[in-house]
Formats: sequence, C-alpha cells, structure tokens
Amino acid sequence: MAEDKSDKTEPASPKRIQDARENGQVMKSREVTTAFVFVVVIIYLYFNISHIGGILSNQLVYFLSNFSRLNLNYTACIKIMDNLIYAVVYAVLPFILIVFFASLVSNIAQVGFLLTFQPLIPNITRINPISGFKRFFSLQSVNELVKSVFKFFVLSSIAYFTCAPYLKKILVLQYMTPSFDIFFMVKLIYKLFFNIVMAMIVLAIADLFIQRYQYNKGLMMTKQEVKDEAKQFEGDRQIKGKIRKMQREIARRRILKEVKNAHVIITNPTHFAVALKYDNKKYNAPVVLAKGADNLALLIKKIAKENDIPTVENKYVARTLYETCEPGQAIPASLYKAVAEILAHLYTTNEKFKQIWSFIK
Repeated sequence: MAEDKSDKTEPASPKRIQDARENGQVMKSREVTTAFVFVVVIIYLYFNISHIGGILSNQLVYFLSNFSRLNLNYTACIKIMDNLIYAVVYAVLPFILIVFFASLVSNIAQVGFLLTFQPLIPNITRINPISGFKRFFSLQSVNELVKSVFKFFVLSSIAYFTCAPYLKKILVLQYMTPSFDIFFMVKLIYKLFFNIVMAMIVLAIADLFIQRYQYNKGLMMTKQEVKDEAKQFEGDRQIKGKIRKMQREIARRRILKEVKNAHVIITNPTHFAVALKYDNKKYNAPVVLAKGADNLALLIKKIAKENDIPTVENKYVARTLYETCEPGQAIPASLYKAVAEILAHLYTTNEKFKQIWSFIK
C-alpha cells in the first residue's frame, strides 16, 4: 500500500539527496538560466551590435550596389547565397556560442558538474498513457502553467508601460530624419530590454526559492523510511567494523609470526617497540620485521619475552625507527652506528644472540 504524502514529514537525508542526484533529480531553476542568458546576450549586443550590423549592412550595400551589373544565372545565384550565408554565420555564430556557453555556465553553477545517464534509461511508465495523463494534470504541471502565465503577464505589462509614453513620438517618426529615428528606436529598445531584464532577474530569484522548496519537499521522507535507512546504514557500519576487526586480527597474527623471527626488540620503553632482524648473508643492514605503539608495543614485548628474544630500551632509536621505517625496510644509514652499538652490547652479554650475529669482529 502506497504511503500518503502527508506522512513525509522528515527532511531528506544526505543519502537520499545523493541518490536523487545520481538519478538526475537535481534542484534547478529554468528562470535563472533564462535570465542569466538574457543578461549575457544584452551585454554582448551592447558591445558588438555595431560590428554585427556593419557585417550585414556591408553585404546589403554590396548586393544593392552591384545588382544592376549582376548576371543572375545559376552560378551567380549560388555565389550570392554563399556570400550571404557566410556573412550571416560570421555575424551570428559568436552570438550562438555566447548563448550556449552562458546556458552551460548557468546550469553548472546551479547543479555542479554532473554526468549521469540514468534519465536516458528506458522506463515503461514514461510511455504509459495513463501515467502520462496523470503527469499532464499533476500539481507540478499546474504550477508550471501558472508560473508561465504569470511571467507572460508581468513581461507584457512591463513592455506596455515602457512603450506607452513613447507611442505619440513613434507615430511622428516618419517626419523625422533617419538618424533621429534610429537613435530614438535604439534608445527605446534598450530601455525596454533593461526593464525586462530587471523583471526577469526578480522572477528568477523568486523561482529559485520556489524550486528549492519544491525540491526539498519532493525528497522528504517518512519516519519509516528514515528508520529503514538508518538500519541499512547501521548494517553497513557493522559489516565495515567486522572487516576492520578481521584486518586487525590478520595484522596481529602477522606481527606474532614476524616477531618470533626477530633478533632484538628496541623499545621506548612503553610507547613504541620495533622488532629487528639481521642476516649478513641476505641483508646489508638490519631490517624492521614489525613495529607497534601502545597496546601493540606491549604485545610485541610479550611475544619477545615468551620466545627469549632480547629487549633493549633506547628511546631515540625506537621512536626514530617507528616513524621512519615500515616492516620489511632496512634501517636508515643515520642509525647504523646506534644500532651497531646495541648489537655489539648484546653480542657481549647474550650467548644466544652471539651465535647468530657474526658481522662484528
């Protein structure tokens, strides 16, 4: 049984928002994109309208000036069309690119970079006539229709109230000079565009808040969904905890195995413990078999005691080895002398160590 939308009283969880984003369901306002593109276009035309007009007017002047001398056969017509198309593309292509990139920047600014093919996956419900009929008369469709009508009414009203004071002047333009007519119309058009842009910015800001509200409301969850997600997350967390526990156990067993092969344990005395092994037939220097801090260091010392491995306290050497060496690495050259002194001491005091250490004469 489907849950009533009124039961969705809980805000969307981060996981719910991330899942919706991966499915292509994001918060985006088309009005913001439209307003931003419109502003960019106005700015572009303000600085480049004379350039665009110059390109098109030059082609028109050339055509009209040479019209009487043109032999309008098939080849000439093709040439004229080529020149006209080239001029139009040369003048309009930057404008089209500006619109494209402005739209792209606006969408990325709202949504961020998102690449998902989920909305393209075929869904049988999208081609179901009944589902399509329901979507057509859904509350969201009604809201979009109301917004479109309101937007049309606002922009039409602004256009009317902007142009109304100039209607009498427009009627007498036929008696004015061409330069005055052009100046007047350009000034009126820019004023009209400016007022429309300001209105579109206000509408875009309002629509942004509306879209955010509708998006958050659409992702709201029921109390049961929150509980189910928490259980799922808790289950994942328990699994991860078990994996980490197994990893620690594997590392502990490896340390137990490696420490038993060590020749000496150097301690801090309580915080760090490093197990070293030296074999002059295999290694050029003593090698770190295992290392540990705190509880792990106590475990290493315990294993060493059980296996009669000598333990030497040297705070500087133990800490330096712990911070600079990983298991399997040879000790750094800067510690050769210090470690050699430790080994030499053991050679003179420990008979077991004396049997396996042969590089000091």
